[in-house]
Formats: sequence, C-alpha cells, structure tokens
Amino acid sequence: MQAAFPILAVVFDFGNVLAMFDRPAQCRQLARRSPLPAEEIERLIWDNDLEIDAESGRFDSKEQFRRVRDRIQAPPSWSYEEFLEDFAAGLEPNPEGLAALRLAAGTGRRTFILSNTSYTHARRLFMNEELATVPEGYVFSFKVGTMKPDPAIWRHLLRTAGLEAGQCLYIDDEPPFCRAAEALGFTAIRYERGRTDLLRRLRELL
Repeated sequence: MQAAFPILAVVFDFGNVLAMFDRPAQCRQLARRSPLPAEEIERLIWDNDLEIDAESGRFDSKEQFRRVRDRIQAPPSWSYEEFLEDFAAGLEPNPEGLAALRLAAGTGRRTFILSNTSYTHARRLFMNEELATVPEGYVFSFKVGTMKPDPAIWRHLLRTAGLEAGQCLYIDDEPPFCRAAEALGFTAIRYERGRTDLLRRLRELL
C-alpha cells in the first residue's frame, strides 16, 4: 500500500519482525523441565487463554510462571528466574528488522514498537541495546490491556505520540493485523522473512 501522506513515524511489531520467535525451540527448552513432549507443551501454553491472559495483562509474570509450571507439570524446584530464561528461548533479534529500524531512525522518522506480548518476552527486548535505545516509545499489550487486532492498541499509540494514522507506517508479519492498521488509516507492510525486501520497501515509502 502506498502512503497517502508523508510518513513521520514507523511502527514495528516485535515478534517475527524485529526478533524472530521459534516456538518449537522454546517448547523444546521447556520440555527439559517437564515430563511432557515439546509438541504437547506448545498446545498447552500457546493459542489459548494462558497466552491471551498474559499478553493482555490480566496477570503478572509470576502468575504466568505458576500457570505454565502447572500446565507443563514442571517440578517445584523450577525457579521463577529459570522460567524467565527458559521462556525466552527461541527469541532472537532479526538482523533485517534491526537494519530497518536503523534505516527508519536514520531518515529522521520517529520509531515505535507496538506488540502483543507479555512481560516475559518484553524484558528480552530490552536486552538488545538497539531495541532498547533506538525506538522513541513502546506499546505493549500487557501494559495497555488490549491486544491486536483491537483498534484500541493503535489508537493508544496515536494518542500518546500525538500522531495521525496517515502519518504512520506499520510493519507486521500477521496479515489481519496489517489490515486492522490499514482500516485506521495506517500505511502497512506485511513482512515475511526471506520473501519481503523490507529495506527496499522502506526506502520506497520514506
């Protein structure tokens, strides 16, 4: 989609744009704490109420730990600190996404991260210096209490940043989220690693 107005801000999704998330790798790590196989662990902790409640901020990370521990039948000896490290397994910075962030910031555009995420993954973001320092602001679903594709999460960004949707470019790997942002007036790029030339698309639009 071509921008209708000059782009003043670039808004990045976190997972599978700025960082790649390998769920099977995470679940293989969690399986080391559990009698259950990784495939069963993935079914128990993702795409269900546990994910939604954690990422919408209905409970904190310690309650998330307790619920994950119970579901995967982990032993009482598994600590909260170990959980934080294990749960972040499979989440690694994406060089192309970081290059896009640098490109956007280098052209003088304001940059933001807007993501469906829980504290357990958001904390990992801040372990990367570029992700922690380059963006002007962060909108995390667990903090604002709403998740994509609810328009409220993008409206929160616009309200707090003092921007209009038409001034913003949004980048996400999920087509429904791109469509939801476009419905509000954002220009959107759907990113697929290995298929989307993200830097070229950015240069065309900025």
